[in-house]
Amino acid sequence: MNHFDIILKDLKSHFGVKILLSPDDISPLINKSRDAQQALRKRNSFPIPYTKLGMRITINIYDLAQYLSTNSSHSVQPEPNANSIPYLKPRKSRFSGFAKQLLE
Repeated sequence: MNHFDIILKDLKSHFGVKILLSPDDISPLINKSRDAQQALRKRNSFPIPYTKLGMRITINIYDLAQYLSTNSSHSVQPEPNANSIPYLKPRKSRFSGFAKQLLE
């Protein structure tokens, strides 16, 4: 299964049977607000193909998956398990012997 298929499967599980998405739908996925997306569309620099249906802007879920698969800046990392967390040494006390006795 390639990167595109994984992203598409995840998008379909999130949006269900919905194929055409709104700018509000994709906003958290591409980290751009609806207004920022509109500004990019006005400058013809919006990176995802879109369609105008009357007064509504729609983005095809397949185009979004393609964009996310080609423009992801990092790969997905598995969650660390308890054995992979590095051991951190306890810090040394910054108090002298006398102050340490007072605190105990």
